[in-house]
Amino acid sequence: MNHLRVNYYKNSTSFSLRHKKECPSFSSTKSFGQDCNTFSSGYCHINDLCIKLLGCGDFRSFLITNYQKKTINTSNLIFIEVLVTFNFFHFYQPKKTQSMKRLLTLFICLSISMSTFAQYASASYIVLHEGMENDYLQLESVWQAYHKESIAMGRKTGWSIWKIAKNGDDSYEAGTYPDYLIMEQYSSKKQMDEEFNRYAEGYESMKTIMKKNLKGKYSNKQIEKILAKAPKKEIRNYIHKRIAATPMIGGDIKVGDVMMVATMEQLRDDYEEFETEFWQNIFANNVMKGNHRFWGFSRIIDRNEAAYAAPTHNAWNMFIDGKELARPDDFVSRKIFELTSEVRKMYTPQELTLVYNAQ
Repeated sequence: MNHLRVNYYKNSTSFSLRHKKECPSFSSTKSFGQDCNTFSSGYCHINDLCIKLLGCGDFRSFLITNYQKKTINTSNLIFIEVLVTFNFFHFYQPKKTQSMKRLLTLFICLSISMSTFAQYASASYIVLHEGMENDYLQLESVWQAYHKESIAMGRKTGWSIWKIAKNGDDSYEAGTYPDYLIMEQYSSKKQMDEEFNRYAEGYESMKTIMKKNLKGKYSNKQIEKILAKAPKKEIRNYIHKRIAATPMIGGDIKVGDVMMVATMEQLRDDYEEFETEFWQNIFANNVMKGNHRFWGFSRIIDRNEAAYAAPTHNAWNMFIDGKELARPDDFVSRKIFELTSEVRKMYTPQELTLVYNAQ
């Protein structure tokens, strides 16, 4: 049975989609809205499709309203995640339900790539010793062998290395501009703390994993020699907690992908509301329209001694070449645009290019 189950986290609601032949008590005379309004849970029929509602709540009203209007409230799509996937092209879909097909395709496409910024993340900005970039990249290629297995073992949800472009930012002292960013994603603070403990106490077991997974590519002696090098001049580490994010379109991240990160300094207590209540909706609407690939917003909750004290938040963006962001031009939106600079200071955004990925 082709079966899709989706959890809708904002209102703790879920639904499943099936072909009408698998639905009990199918009645072609009932409309989508009537059927769903009649039962708090049960089966809703849209032409040849059947939705089994499970604790509908606000999501039932959301589907009814936006299907009838042929629009989607993008702010309510942020935390949709596919739990059990299926081959969409093998799922029966008649031509007359093209609007629903677009809706279903959208759910699937927006739901498969949420691991780019998990609930918690460790972001380490690396400053290299001059002339040691190749040594550093070789070092990370060896560590990648551990991180891949670490993800498979459920110790983290993602690991990636991003090269930071030199953007002419003159706010850094000479020799302190970062060369690379290491991102490690975790599903919970507990998972993150446990992995950090392994870094401190289980280094030898990590090396064992690297040697096992790199057998045939490097000898044990070569791995020990690579790990013994010290190309890192400084590490500025920030621990992030995700506050908000859009889905990511275009599939999972891959080597060569570009992301922009803007460091923010909070100036007013209500700054986060500007991002979550206003800017998030703008970016989500653009993601829905295919104008933007991803937007994320995180709060810095901890940092090491080498890290700068001023940053409080980061905004993460993946743009789409040739696409422009659509921005509202009503009076209220214009006023919020003006106020944004008063609630936070934004430092020069940095361009990141993905080099290694172990998701």
